[in-house]
Amino acid sequence: MPKRPTAESLPTLPMRNILSYRLSVLHALLTRKLASISKSRSLNTHQWKVLSVLYFWPPITAVGISGVVVLDKAAISRAIGSLVKLKLAERRHDPADNNTVVVITPAGRKLYSKIQEDIESIQQRIFHGLSAAKEKQLFEILDHIEQSLRWPSDD
Repeated sequence: MPKRPTAESLPTLPMRNILSYRLSVLHALLTRKLASISKSRSLNTHQWKVLSVLYFWPPITAVGISGVVVLDKAAISRAIGSLVKLKLAERRHDPADNNTVVVITPAGRKLYSKIQEDIESIQQRIFHGLSAAKEKQLFEILDHIEQSLRWPSDD
């Protein structure tokens, strides 16, 4: 079996220092892994993203979900509809502000917990060999990049 290449042994490509290129490669690689996990649980990646929001947020509107995940409104609507049909989420009327909110069901919470275990296992493999401080620093850098892209300054 061939030896796994190290970062140092990979060819130095000019694009390696272009953030959008590197993030697109990482996105594609992670999406493959997530799609495999989601599919094994009979979900697509959009359904998984919406279920993730429902798991961590209190009852939330579809518009609220769109503020958290980067999906278009139609994809969010389809994901919500299918999660409701699968009885993983439900729509409820919120009389306080006369909106329809979406909430995760106990079945959705149980399924998400199983998916999250698989994701945490992948994340542990990805971060193997990195210190907790470097892992924390990476997430701080990602937070900075996300904030810069979501809310660019007017400088």
